[in-house]
Amino acid sequence: MTHPGTQSASLTMSFWASLVATVIWAVSGTTSAAQSADVSDLVDPAFVQAVEALDDPQGDVGGLLRGTDPLYGDLVRWLDLRDDETDDVPFDQFTALLNSRPDWPGLSRIRAAAERSIDDSVADADILAFFDGHDVQTGQGAVAYAGALTRAGRGAEADTLIAAVWTTKGLTDAGHQAIIDAHADLVAPLHVARADMLLWRWRTSDVQNVLPLLDDGTAALVRARIGYITKADDLNDRRALVPDRLRGDPGLAYDRFNWLADRTDWTNASELLLAQSVSADRLGVPWRWGSWRRILARWNMREGRIDRAYALAADHFIAPQDRNYADLEWLAGYIALTYLRDFDRALLHFEAFDAAVTSPISKGRAGYWLGRAHEGRGDAEAAVAAFQAGAQHQTSFYGLLSAEQLGLTMDPDLVGGETYGDWRRGPVLQNEAVRAGLALLAAGERGSAVLFIRDAAADMDRFEIGQLGQMLMDLDEPFYTVLAAKTAAREGILVQDVYFPIHPMAEMALPVEPALALAIARQESEFRVDAGSSVGALGLMQLMPGTAQDVAGWLDVPYSRARLTTDWEYNAALGGEYLAYLTRLFGNSPVMIAAGYNAGPGRPRDWMSERGDPRRGFDNETPVDVIDWIEHIPFRETRNYVMRVTEGIPVYRARLTGRIAPVRFTDLLIGETPVIRPVARPDRAAPDLLRPVARSDG
Repeated sequence: MTHPGTQSASLTMSFWASLVATVIWAVSGTTSAAQSADVSDLVDPAFVQAVEALDDPQGDVGGLLRGTDPLYGDLVRWLDLRDDETDDVPFDQFTALLNSRPDWPGLSRIRAAAERSIDDSVADADILAFFDGHDVQTGQGAVAYAGALTRAGRGAEADTLIAAVWTTKGLTDAGHQAIIDAHADLVAPLHVARADMLLWRWRTSDVQNVLPLLDDGTAALVRARIGYITKADDLNDRRALVPDRLRGDPGLAYDRFNWLADRTDWTNASELLLAQSVSADRLGVPWRWGSWRRILARWNMREGRIDRAYALAADHFIAPQDRNYADLEWLAGYIALTYLRDFDRALLHFEAFDAAVTSPISKGRAGYWLGRAHEGRGDAEAAVAAFQAGAQHQTSFYGLLSAEQLGLTMDPDLVGGETYGDWRRGPVLQNEAVRAGLALLAAGERGSAVLFIRDAAADMDRFEIGQLGQMLMDLDEPFYTVLAAKTAAREGILVQDVYFPIHPMAEMALPVEPALALAIARQESEFRVDAGSSVGALGLMQLMPGTAQDVAGWLDVPYSRARLTTDWEYNAALGGEYLAYLTRLFGNSPVMIAAGYNAGPGRPRDWMSERGDPRRGFDNETPVDVIDWIEHIPFRETRNYVMRVTEGIPVYRARLTGRIAPVRFTDLLIGETPVIRPVARPDRAAPDLLRPVARSDG
């Protein structure tokens, strides 16, 4: 098969390609030298057998768990009660677990099932105790709780509860009917509010239960809104039936706006949004407009309609605690600084952004752009202080740029190498959430294990996070290592060895720089071997099956779809070769390589034709600011992807080499930084360890 971008009729394999081909013929599932433990050694096999027995009608779960750690029994009950088929489980079985493990993750689903299990046999005292300090989740639960409150002489509380549930909660058909049967008169004045709430959430099926309860005019409004949401063929007829008094309804405007935006009629969508953006009342629920507001503001910015772009970003009326507030404040500041050159206005927006965010990525962004705004205002002292704040977060894109502005050397902590003692004798194995996570991993309940590992990491100190990360790497679980590290980072604890773990793929002789391959894999799958995306990308490096098949053809090795999600070395070898292909297309520009990997190689070329080429050494007629170029990438996912990959490269270089240097992040972005490889390359696989792997059509 001819390699794309070459003139030859057949592929002449390079030294690297030959070596890669040899490696991926090697034995699958090779154990890394770093792996020194197996999760099954840390878990009683009786638990694994008990989990398997849950699906066996004849399984003796209780017998298998007799005499084992009580944690295992509760964990099996947790799994069983989170199952969808709990209709026949009595209320006291739910409360037994909820009372014994009140701090466990994933209890919301169990509480909802418990509410639905309440019947006349449950005492009022038990019902009141169950709901004390907890929100009602279901209609059946609301009716049961209200009844218990009323019988306890707390009727006013019961009425308030039912009204709140009716106007704020989605309900099943059974839950809806339970409230109607028990409290029809109480909720009668609230039907319009309920219908409006449901339609703001696009719960068009649920609102069908409310339609018969509405007056004709409101029902016509609801049908028109449903028509916009579902893109009904008779939309015009529905819209014509809406009475004049309701045509200014904010929800109707919102649904029409989304209908226009989905049809890519972005000019009219922008005009409608601007017309509504004069007050929070005109918007109805301001944050609901936020995602499209951000998209349209950026689109107008790219199209050169700067005043409109700024107004769309700035006039959002979203509360600081609500979704999209921070993104829109930053975007308004960026437009004010970059295009309007209004540094005072930009500063106000960046300060609002800074006050609303906490993550290292966002704090780095805040520091950098506050520094730029202060520079524009001529306040050098404030600019330095802002850049210093941003430079505290050198694992982030803008944190690195902040450090570069100050001429700093990379933070020595980025090298990692801290020691945390032997986790086998440390506190990590005494942590109940960790032990639960390990048990679930051993039983193959990997999705459920995520909840417990994340829960454990959220409450750990730096030493414990270090031990947890080392344990998970020793167990060959890098995905859970990154999960724990990112959870801790959100709590303000950053441990480099865990946050940027060195996966064994760094030991492979890939045809690209190891730091690039690691940064790509970390962003693509967080090193999850069996990862799959909604669009069909597979495995460690999230390869599309068609791309993987093409690359296998370039290397003249067998293609196996199954191995993409079971053999990380196979996946990494194909992904590494695809990165090498992108490097041949775009040169040593990680911005273009990452953009091409995420959005396809044609997209960066299109964007360069539209906005210019930010790379050095490509005969650019007009210099293009690489930061602005990245911020103008049309796809949010790709824009974020490029930043996350490029910020990972200098960190992984530091980790792999054990060296730090002055931060020259802009040079890296434009492709000038020389490739840095590890101090010592690992030995290649010994010939006697290589043998063919059976070809597979999977």
